[in-house]
Amino acid sequence: MIRVAGNYKGNYLNAIRSLAGPDHYQWFDKNFTLDATASYAFSKKVRAFIEMNNIFNEPNRFYHGTQARTESISYT
Repeated sequence: MIRVAGNYKGNYLNAIRSLAGPDHYQWFDKNFTLDATASYAFSKKVRAFIEMNNIFNEPNRFYHGTQARTESISYT
């Protein structure tokens, strides 16, 4: 069994900081990740399984107000 899945997320508003104004709203940047899963049954009792997430190592990035002001980047 082999399964490949793609996930696209457009940019979206994550947090409104009303006292600081729109220049300080926290946005999540768009990204596309590709995941794959495979398994093979050797017998009814033995099965091998592998799972790969975010194959192309796309970042999850938050920014303040504009994309030029990165707040954090993570790779999951």
